[in-house]
Amino acid sequence: MIPPDELHDGRLARSGTWLVAFLADWCPFSREFAPRFVELAASGLSIARADLTSMSSPLWDEFSIDVVPSVLVFRDGRVLHRADGRFGEGPEDRDLNAAVAAARAP
Repeated sequence: MIPPDELHDGRLARSGTWLVAFLADWCPFSREFAPRFVELAASGLSIARADLTSMSSPLWDEFSIDVVPSVLVFRDGRVLHRADGRFGEGPEDRDLNAAVAAARAP
């Protein structure tokens, strides 16, 4: 879990390339997606989770998250790519694959 103070002003306070899943415990699609996301760590990618369980979290607006789960790829703190979820589904495999490809690109 990423501490909230590491995500602010549309940036991630970490260097390198990170895939960050924005998830909410109340969302069945987030619960279904979480194990798939964790599998990415086995492939050598740096992953983290941002908790959006609270609807009052400022992260919803700071990162323009409309649907959970959504995955953002950060490189040296800036958003490089987005795989936004879809209402009633979450992100599609092709969206997640594109996020992984963006994370692995030089």
